[in-house]
Amino acid sequence: DFRWLLNNHAAEKVFGDVIGKSLLTLNPGVKEEGIFNTFIRVVDTGIPDISEIHYTHEQFNGWFQQSIVKLNDGLVTTTVDITKRKK
Repeated sequence: DFRWLLNNHAAEKVFGDVIGKSLLTLNPGVKEEGIFNTFIRVVDTGIPDISEIHYTHEQFNGWFQQSIVKLNDGLVTTTVDITKRKK
């Protein structure tokens, strides 16, 4: 599992206070969509990933572009809501 260590203000408005909390507990849909496996692959290989994902789990229902890069023994993600562009 992964745990949040940092979060920016924009993400905090969507997720709330998630620091120290489990990704799989708060967003179990990441497993079904393959996002969790992508996170593991990026951490294991160090090869960054960028993808567009239609995510309809938890409080979300839209298209997102997600960039993932390894940082030490974890990762950093940047997620942009691209729903309007996809429509």
